[in-house]
Amino acid sequence: MISFADRCGQSRSEGGRPCSGSQYLINDFSPLKSQQAIMKKIGRPKSETSAITLRLSDEMIQELDLVRRDEDDIPTRPEMIRRILSDWLTKNPPRN
Repeated sequence: MISFADRCGQSRSEGGRPCSGSQYLINDFSPLKSQQAIMKKIGRPKSETSAITLRLSDEMIQELDLVRRDEDDIPTRPEMIRRILSDWLTKNPPRN
């Protein structure tokens, strides 16, 4: 176990101050590289996609939410829009 003196350089009886949170984290939760590796895995995976911005009326959002609730897995709004668009494109293929 790491003692207070090891973490902050001197013991409290020698006039040492409590160490800051960053010193505590660096010494007690090493190696930080493994934590950084975990953090890099969080978030949207890289893929061949492009982001778009879409504004919808409140009424349309409410209707979208009702449709989402009918699904077994209750998808997110963006996922539900993807499904609706995919179904529409399947039924209405682009004309060459």
